Amino acid sequence: MILVFFFSWVGLVLQISALDARYRLAESKDYEVKVAFLQLAISARCREFYGEVEKTLKEVVRMKYLRPLYTTLAQGGLGPGTGKEEEEKTLAKRVFTEVLEEDLTSFVFGPM
Repeated sequence: MILVFFFSWVGLVLQISALDARYRLAESKDYEVKVAFLQLAISARCREFYGEVEKTLKEVVRMKYLRPLYTTLAQGGLGPGTGKEEEEKTLAKRVFTEVLEEDLTSFVFGPM
């Protein structure tokens, strides 16, 4: 049973990578598409997209797009447990802290 789950998860990761290779969804300028794709990638624990998730969280200002990504990161992925279940939560906390610090600095000291 566990072996079947593992192979279906690996298949999902490969399908997500193939989707991105074909349609470049992670690079989309349409944030509706990009955020939905990145949520899927996070849920499947496709770590190759975590850099794009971080970049998106730092450049997008609308909660409409931020909230779903942070929520998905906080919930963790659906892939098999690897002992790294906290990786997504750590990424979310680190990015949130960096963005908050940057916003507070520009609020207090003005744009740099």
